[in-house]
Order: sequence, then structure tokens, then C-alpha cells
Amino acid sequence: MSFPQMTKTNVVLAVLAVLLALAYYHNLAGLKGLASHVGIEGFQQDKKGHRTYHHHGHTKLVLYFHPSCGHCKKMMPEWQRLEAHHKKGLGKKVEIKKVNAQLNPAAVAAAGVRGFPTVVLSKAGTDKVYTGPRKAEAIEAFINAN
Repeated sequence: MSFPQMTKTNVVLAVLAVLLALAYYHNLAGLKGLASHVGIEGFQQDKKGHRTYHHHGHTKLVLYFHPSCGHCKKMMPEWQRLEAHHKKGLGKKVEIKKVNAQLNPAAVAAAGVRGFPTVVLSKAGTDKVYTGPRKAEAIEAFINAN
């Protein structure tokens, strides 16, 4: 049995494939390291090693999105308007966050997100999923109503 000769390019590609597989596994496992650098602030590990959102008693509005999702791309300008509105101190005091599903699939899975975009309001340990129009004004009304 003869094996094909390994070129430098093949070796580099094989090493990169192994590194990417390890990084992907590391991220899915919710371990610290690479996963903590690509997630969003506030996610921590619970005693079972699952990634959970740590509330600190604040109200948070989290957008779970995927960069290749057409609905997410269309919604993003509205989300940015909402973020800008809250950064100026206008509106109800709410932390506005985004979770990129491509970079942090463990956080998305831990939140039970099944589709994109998904907006979740977390307040006092309870989560409410927003199902209304993908417009800044409508989302702001949802925040104020809850």
C-alpha cells in the first residue's frame, strides 16, 4: 500500500482543519478560552458547565441573530436605531445586547433559540420572547409594556 506524498500545502491545510475543529468543539462545549472571546458579555458557566446569561438584576434585551439570515440583515438597521436610542439615555433603562449565532452557538442553544432573528427581554429572572414587527418603535413599545 502506498500513501500519497504530503506537500507543504496539504500539511498546512490539515493542521488548519484540526485547529478549526478544535476551536468549534471548544466553543460548543462552552469552555473558557476561544468561546469567551467570541460571545457576548454576561454569559457565564453554571455548575453543570452550561453557558447561561447572568442577569445582575438588570433588564436586558438580547437579539439572537445569524449573519447570513436575510431577516436579520433587514432588521439590523432598526436594531442599531434602538441601540443608539438607548445609548443616548432615552427610553426605559435596558441593556441592549446582540448574540451572533455563528460565533456563539452555545449561547444560542442555551437560550433555546430556534430561529432568527429572535429578541428576548430578560427581567427579574423571566424571559419574554418578542414576536411583533421588526421595527425599533415596536420593540421599544414592547420594552415599555414589560
